[in-house]
Amino acid sequence: MRRDAELNRQRILSAAAQVFTDRGLEATLDDVARQAGVGVGTVYRRFADKSALADALFEQRIDALAAMAERAEADADPWRALVSFLHQAAETLAADRGLRQILMFAAAGHERCNYARERMRPARSAATWPPRTSRSSNSSSALRPSTASRCVLRSGAVT
Repeated sequence: MRRDAELNRQRILSAAAQVFTDRGLEATLDDVARQAGVGVGTVYRRFADKSALADALFEQRIDALAAMAERAEADADPWRALVSFLHQAAETLAADRGLRQILMFAAAGHERCNYARERMRPARSAATWPPRTSRSSNSSSALRPSTASRCVLRSGAVT
């Protein structure tokens, strides 16, 4: 991709992130183009429709949530790590109307949730994350590797 085309793509993604965060998925590609300072034709050249643009943003947001989980994993205190991750993720969902709508109500939600589920899986095997919490308790209520990601993905329904 040419440098100017890539710059336009990044401007469009940045503008869409702001517009969808503020107004949700009701915003139009005209709104995104206006925010990005480009013509609507430029938006359509990069993204076939609003759904394609939302998909690109969704992947960025899920990747950011996965990065939060990876940073939390480095914390020596498992409880603090979990609370920190859930707090950051809840703040992200509470502030981003578009992401909540994508997670909870979008027509392509099943495919997006599959992407999110796969991306939110720890880089290590599910049996080793979080290493301290699932091994430190013999109780059946021990924290399981998928608990945090499920809580985050479902929390969009209550915000």
